[in-house]
Amino acid sequence: LPDGLLLAFRALANNTTTAPTFSPDGLPAAVLVHYGTSLAANNIRAGGEYTVRYQKVGNVWVLLDISV
Repeated sequence: LPDGLLLAFRALANNTTTAPTFSPDGLPAAVLVHYGTSLAANNIRAGGEYTVRYQKVGNVWVLLDISV
């Protein structure tokens, strides 16, 4: 994956862990973070639309918008 790749998704369910993963189109799953920090439960909400950016360093998806 190219570093900085932007994708968007609509969540099917709330996240229940601090290390949810994202695997678009069957690619290997990588952890979702929020600018280097773990997510809290329910930061991702069912039906919410989110934008993520792939970060090669750490092999993570950075959640650019977050529900609080």
